[in-house]
Amino acid sequence: MIHQSQMDLWAFAACGYWQKRGWVAGLRFFSEDIPGIVGALAKTADDLLAGVAVSLARFSRQVGMRALSSGRSGKAARRGSGGLLRNAS
Repeated sequence: MIHQSQMDLWAFAACGYWQKRGWVAGLRFFSEDIPGIVGALAKTADDLLAGVAVSLARFSRQVGMRALSSGRSGKAARRGSGGLLRNAS
């Protein structure tokens, strides 16, 4: 994960380098660090997706446990509470 201090350091270094060497050299300096930035962003995205997957797994497990404890099974359990409303009319 990229921390704010790392971003500040990169920005400070890039700005200082640009002022000293010019924009072309500054862009070259910054482009050398892009793979590291992209890698950190990809890891952050992977961590986020893993967290979402875990949350969805927990949610589906809880829904399944609720369906079992309420005595519903089969299609009614998969439909959720909407199945009870349709069956009641």
